[in-house]
Amino acid sequence: MKSDALLLVVTLLMQWVIGLGAVGAIGYRLERKTLLPLSLLLGMFLHSLSLFGAQLAGIPLSLQTMLVSGTVTMLLPLVRFSTVRATLAGLFDVPRIRPTLYDVVIAGFVGYVGYMVVWASWYWPVTPFDAMAGIDLVARYAAKDGMIANQVFTDPSVRGMLSNQPFYAPFAMLMQVMMKLIGYPYTQIWVSIVAISFWWFVWSALRRVVHPLLAGVLLVLFVLTPEMLGYSYILQTDFANAAFFSIGCFILLRAIDEVSLPGMAVAALAFAGACWSRTETPLLVVLVVGMCLPRILREFGAVKGLAGSLGIVAASSTAFALWNIVFFNWYLPQRPSTAEQLRGFDLGRFAEVVGSSWTSVISSTELWGWAVWLFLGVLIVDAIINRRIAQPMLIGMIIATFLGLFLVGTIFSAAIVEQTLRRGMFKVIPLMIVAIAGSGLVSSASSTLYSWEAGRRS
Repeated sequence: MKSDALLLVVTLLMQWVIGLGAVGAIGYRLERKTLLPLSLLLGMFLHSLSLFGAQLAGIPLSLQTMLVSGTVTMLLPLVRFSTVRATLAGLFDVPRIRPTLYDVVIAGFVGYVGYMVVWASWYWPVTPFDAMAGIDLVARYAAKDGMIANQVFTDPSVRGMLSNQPFYAPFAMLMQVMMKLIGYPYTQIWVSIVAISFWWFVWSALRRVVHPLLAGVLLVLFVLTPEMLGYSYILQTDFANAAFFSIGCFILLRAIDEVSLPGMAVAALAFAGACWSRTETPLLVVLVVGMCLPRILREFGAVKGLAGSLGIVAASSTAFALWNIVFFNWYLPQRPSTAEQLRGFDLGRFAEVVGSSWTSVISSTELWGWAVWLFLGVLIVDAIINRRIAQPMLIGMIIATFLGLFLVGTIFSAAIVEQTLRRGMFKVIPLMIVAIAGSGLVSSASSTLYSWEAGRRS
C-alpha cells in the first residue's frame, strides 16, 4: 500500500475512533448502523477542531501535528472510560446479517454510485472557482507555510481575487489541509467519504421508520438527487454542512422522543459541526431549536429543557465564534467585510427572495429530481386522507430551515438565490426524504409489506 493511502486509512480510523469516543463519553446509546457513520462524521469535525486548536497554540501545521492532535483527541474520552465502555458495549459483536434480494440490489446500486463518487473525488482536480480561489488555495499554502494565516491573505497580487469562502469554511479548508499533508494532490477525496457516510446515516434513519425495501427505494431517490449527487465529489462547503445540519435535526428529534439529554448533547455536537462548516448556519440552528422548544419544555421540563436547548445554541455559537471572532480578530491579517454585506430586513425583498427561490430553485426537477414534488404530494394527500400531518416536528424543522434560508437571502447582499440558496437546499432534501418515509401513506404501505412478508414466512 502506498504511503499516502496508508496515511489516509490511518487518519480515517483515527477520526472514527474520535467520534466513537465522543458519543461514548456523552453516554448516548445508538444502534451500530447509526453509530458508525455518525461517529466518522463527528470524528472528522473534532479532528479538524483539534488541528485548529494546535494552530491557535502556535504549533505549525504538519503531518506530525495532524497525527498528534488526532491522537490526543482520540484519547480524551478515556477520562470517562467506564461511560464509554458501557455506551459502546456490543460494538464489536458479530453482526447478524440476513440480506434479502432487494437489500443486495439496492446495496449494489448505491455501492456502484459510491465507487464512482470516490473515483471522481480522487481523480479530478479542484474545479469550482470558489474552491480554487478560496478553500483550496488557502489550504495549499497552509500546508506549505505551516500556518492558516499564510501569504494568501497578505500577498498583494491576489488582493481582490479571493472568493469569500476562505472566510466562512474552516472545516472544508482544514480537511483540505489534512489531505495535502497526507500527500494527495487534489485532496478533495474526503468529500466523497463525507457523502457516503451521510448516505449510510440517512439509510439507517429511513430503516427506523419504514420497511427496508421502501427505505432502500427512498435512499436511491436521495442518492440520485441530481444537484446533491454532483456535490458529493466536488469540493464545496455545502454537502458537509448539510450532513452535519441534517444529522443534528434527526438526532434532536430522536432525543426529544426518547427524552434523552445525552441525545441532545450529540445533536449539539452535530450542529456545532454544521456551524464550523458554514458561517450562516447558527441562524438556522436557532430557528430549528426555537421551533422545537415548546415540545422540548413539555417533555424535559423547564430546567432540563432550557439547559439542553441553550446547550445546543451555545455549542453552535462557540464553533462559530472560534473562527469568526477569535481567529479573525487575533490571528488573521485580513478580515472579511461581513458587516458591509448586512442590510436591514425588508418585507418586499423577503417576498422577492421567496418567489425567486420557488420558481428558479425549489420547484426545479432538474436540480432535485422528484424529491420536492413527491414530498409536497405526500404531505397534501396525507392531510386530505388522514386529516393530519405525520411527523409535525420534522415538518416544522423543514419550515424553519426554509425560513432561515429566505432570511439569509434577504439580509445578506452576497447571498444569491441561484447559488447560495440553491446549495442551501441540501439541508432540506434529506429532511424531506425522511418525512416522506414517515408519512401516513408510506407507513401504511410499510405495514402492508411487513404483513405480506409475515404471511409468506408462515
